[in-house]
Amino acid sequence: MTKRKKLAKLVTIGKISKSHGLKGEVKVLPLTSYPERFEKLEKVTLEYPNGNKMEIKLKKTRYSSNGLILVLDGINDRNASDSLVGSYLNISETELIELEKDEFFVFDLIGLRVETESGFYLGKVTDLIPVGESDVYVIKRDEDKKEFLIPSRKEFVKSINLKDSLLVVKPIDGMID
Repeated sequence: MTKRKKLAKLVTIGKISKSHGLKGEVKVLPLTSYPERFEKLEKVTLEYPNGNKMEIKLKKTRYSSNGLILVLDGINDRNASDSLVGSYLNISETELIELEKDEFFVFDLIGLRVETESGFYLGKVTDLIPVGESDVYVIKRDEDKKEFLIPSRKEFVKSINLKDSLLVVKPIDGMID
């Protein structure tokens, strides 16, 4: 586990996708592998689409078929909840859960330099796509904007070194052509 900076950053854990009902509830798309974290949170930092932020208390959390439904303090009707659609829900980096060995936060992986085992530079991690049991790293080379997709499986990903900002891969034939 890497040491955290003293000044905590905000980490996005959800996005308000739409209003739910007439009493101000909002439907949230969790952007975390641990959506149950919402049950334990007392507050989040709401980030509006225009970038403005405000802290807001969570009053109630429940699960729906494809996300969460939250009751937020002070949001009491449909008009108020409609105004939040597209907003992100953030927590302080200090509130992150402890990860197991060889687990990483997505924000720690974005921007890592990617090389093959022989030291050939492929590009930088620009995104992770969740696909079934494992994610797929999206790697983009700056010079020619070429993109590569590398599954996050042990046979392809040989090491991740956050300290050196380096991800080492062993692609198979055709993966980086």
